[in-house]
Amino acid sequence: MPFLTALIKYNNVNLCKMSKAYVFLFLCCLYNLVLAQQRAITNRGEEVILYEDGTWEYAEQATDTADAPIATNPTPFTKSQGAGFMVESTIVDDVEVAVDPEKWRFQRTNAAAAAEYKFEHKSKPLYAMLIAEEMEIPINLLKKAALSNARDAAEDARITYEEYRVVNGQTMLMMEIKGTIEGMPFAYLGYYYSGSTGTIQLISYTTQNFFEQNKSELEEFLNGLVVR
Repeated sequence: MPFLTALIKYNNVNLCKMSKAYVFLFLCCLYNLVLAQQRAITNRGEEVILYEDGTWEYAEQATDTADAPIATNPTPFTKSQGAGFMVESTIVDDVEVAVDPEKWRFQRTNAAAAAEYKFEHKSKPLYAMLIAEEMEIPINLLKKAALSNARDAAEDARITYEEYRVVNGQTMLMMEIKGTIEGMPFAYLGYYYSGSTGTIQLISYTTQNFFEQNKSELEEFLNGLVVR
């Protein structure tokens, strides 16, 4: 099913070649490779995952992340004043992404691509894509599929933050996922929505060394998602 495979492929910059590590091969020309994550066994026989940032967690705990309760952010989120150009989905009715054309360029992909549109920041190594599906998917299943498929690409992929947000009047799931692919640390920040007309994933991404300093820029872009 498309929604089960889309997130394996959402790190494909070209989007027409369904390669799990494609975006990171693209970024490798810009950054030096770093060591990948490691797994280890404690003296009590428990398996743990050692992360690049020096933190760790039990492997079993990492597997159960998808079942954790999710809080709701009481702050309403709206599109920025500069986001005046509306990119419309032709797959899911009444879905648009309000884009600031001074900051972002976009391109519609071909029919074989996993995403309907891809986006690229004009001056920073920041990227995004819109994945639209006609079928409605329970948000908890969409979340689990996203995490499971991310771990197919990067064994240490984990949800580092998540919450429900009201974005332009619609409740959506926000997830931040980090991990390493081919030694390259990555970070994804995305909005996930599903309703009677279909399912939307608006996902932004960059390497971890650019993520924190540009997180507000990525959030501003994501806040352009409008579901009427």
